[in-house]
Amino acid sequence: MAQAQVDVALVNFEKILPAKLSEAQARNDRATKEYDRNLLIRRQSPGALSERELFNSQAERDATAAAVMQAEAVRISGEAELKSAEATRNQAKLDLDNTTLYAPFRGEVTDVLVQAGGYVQAGTPVAHLVSMDPIKIRVSVSAETNRRINRGDPVGLTIPDREDVVVVGNVYQ
Repeated sequence: MAQAQVDVALVNFEKILPAKLSEAQARNDRATKEYDRNLLIRRQSPGALSERELFNSQAERDATAAAVMQAEAVRISGEAELKSAEATRNQAKLDLDNTTLYAPFRGEVTDVLVQAGGYVQAGTPVAHLVSMDPIKIRVSVSAETNRRINRGDPVGLTIPDREDVVVVGNVYQ
């Protein structure tokens, strides 16, 4: 997608905007020549051309000159858009090169939520992972402890002779 935006911005900057600028310049050249011609006629034969016709040709010349300036500004904006699209593409490539998916446990992917090549934000789930070697341990606890335990709470399993947690799991029922 980022490359497509660069391609669109490149076509716009290299082909479309220069054509629009050329068109605006051609219109301005024609309007300027028309105004100069009308001004010459007015000077040589004062009655041959009305003041209104001269004013209209001057207004057309000024309007087309403004259109040339606007087309040039749009061309400059197109260049900035191209540079921005290239920077976005380069960042996307860098992000892709630095992308690695890590699972919190060994397991099997049961459902893929994002297809290859898709875009996600950091922290967005991309697949469902199911543990393939679960251990089920039944324990009995007091009623008071039972009230404090919720389904899904993390639980650590320790062995009496060892101080460290051997297995970390979750309350199932």
